[in-house]
Amino acid sequence: MLEFNAQHNSDVTFFVYDEPDSSDLVSISHLEFYQACHRAAEKIRPGRAGTDKEIVAVLGNFDTLLAHTVFMGIIFAGLVPFPMSPRNSAEAVINMMEKTNCHRLITTHRSLGSLIDGIKTSFVSQGTEMTQLQIDEAPALKDLYPTLVRDSPNEAFVPYPPPTSRTSENDILFYLHSSGSTGFPKPIPMTNITSTHWCLAPSVLDNINFPTPIRINVASLPSFHTFGLYMQLLTPIATLSSVSIYRPTSFYNPSEAPIIPNAQNILESVLKTNSNGLAVVPFFLERWAPSPEAIDTLKTLQYVMFGGGPLATKVGNALVDAGVKLSSVYGTTEIGAITHVLRNEVEQKLWDWVRFGQDYKIRWVPQDDCTYECQVLTTPTHQVSVENLPDVKGYTTSDVFIKHPTVEGLWKIVGRIDDVLILSSGEKTVPAPMENLVGASSYVNGTVMFGRQRNQVGIIIEPRAGYEIDVDDETQLAEFRNKVWPEVEEANKEAPAFSRIFKEMILVTSREKPMLRVGKGTVNRKATVKLYEEEINTL
Repeated sequence: MLEFNAQHNSDVTFFVYDEPDSSDLVSISHLEFYQACHRAAEKIRPGRAGTDKEIVAVLGNFDTLLAHTVFMGIIFAGLVPFPMSPRNSAEAVINMMEKTNCHRLITTHRSLGSLIDGIKTSFVSQGTEMTQLQIDEAPALKDLYPTLVRDSPNEAFVPYPPPTSRTSENDILFYLHSSGSTGFPKPIPMTNITSTHWCLAPSVLDNINFPTPIRINVASLPSFHTFGLYMQLLTPIATLSSVSIYRPTSFYNPSEAPIIPNAQNILESVLKTNSNGLAVVPFFLERWAPSPEAIDTLKTLQYVMFGGGPLATKVGNALVDAGVKLSSVYGTTEIGAITHVLRNEVEQKLWDWVRFGQDYKIRWVPQDDCTYECQVLTTPTHQVSVENLPDVKGYTTSDVFIKHPTVEGLWKIVGRIDDVLILSSGEKTVPAPMENLVGASSYVNGTVMFGRQRNQVGIIIEPRAGYEIDVDDETQLAEFRNKVWPEVEEANKEAPAFSRIFKEMILVTSREKPMLRVGKGTVNRKATVKLYEEEINTL
């Protein structure tokens, strides 16, 4: 597809970003991106020497432009890229590399030195021969895009040697990983056929159906994440929509870190790059909702798409009532993004409901409370990446939905069978392991974690008989928190950074409001969280 666009849509803009201290925009065409991927392939595997299909982990603080050029360069080189989050621990990275038999890492050592050193140390401590681990610095952008260098000679393009054999549809094209909310992240293989089907997703193809060409601002999305890959790479390839990104700081100064997204610089990027679409995680929408200036910018866009986590109802309603064309997109790494972005006038107000593409086969499994679990089945036009159903080929998401009472085909996610907490950042926390560790304290009678639609997690703790406190007495509260803190620290050790509980986020139950329990004595999680909703909001 990249080669086709380089030949037939060579001048069409792929990436666009703004120049510092200038009103000029820099555009990277499909041809320029394609040629840069060839140059990256040569840097990564010179002359196609060595073995095909080796796994290459990509772990660094990359500018979006560099990340996707390296990603596609690895594929062009006949290898298999595995982009990883730089927020992973050294142990998590090693675990994923072992599971995929990966012995090579491309990184930005300058900015991730301590993590890379930790990975080397882990290799040594596990008795792995260091000769098995190859660590390379990522190619420099100036070498991949020589035409962007001022006064550089016009170098002739030398195509990378083509493959000697054609791959099959079931060959692995790349890996992604799960969020790691239950222990280490899991590698998820993406085949040629899965990747092709992803390009046919409604969240991608809807961008063809707007009356004016769409330029989507995707600057804030992490390139190693499914959402980022969909919007930053697959969408422009499959629809010829251009995508706007932050300027690549490493192009001007290789030692400079990439721009970190924040509520202000995302909107600045939208305006400077003349974007008319926006894809973000809910965290930023919550920052913009109280700002009339931010809303003035957002409501000029053809759509504001969010995914990766839930958005608080009052925030979404406020944005839509102000005229923002808000659209929720549902998907997972295992099944892809399988709902529509484009909404008609009736459904525009129903921002938190989703419509699945008509080509997907969804099996809705009734639960006991008028909700349905979403199971996505494999079909000739949609190959899921993980098949875990016992009776048919397909993936059980564990996500629970309700159907709209009057509008046929609309569904809203209301939770998960396993009660995963999805933060407003899109990060996911499975509470059970942490609750069990804290619950092991001799001072504790029950625990429930909270944090859905919020920026961080917390935990409700019910003291064991004889250790009850006056929760309004700050001294008693501090003493109780100190008593249970060793177990909380133990739980935090096992958790990713975004799941860790701060001491201030320990909420202790009062004598008058014990945790609500079901008949067999276990804590009723949802009812208890609702019981303490006011205290949680105050906290």
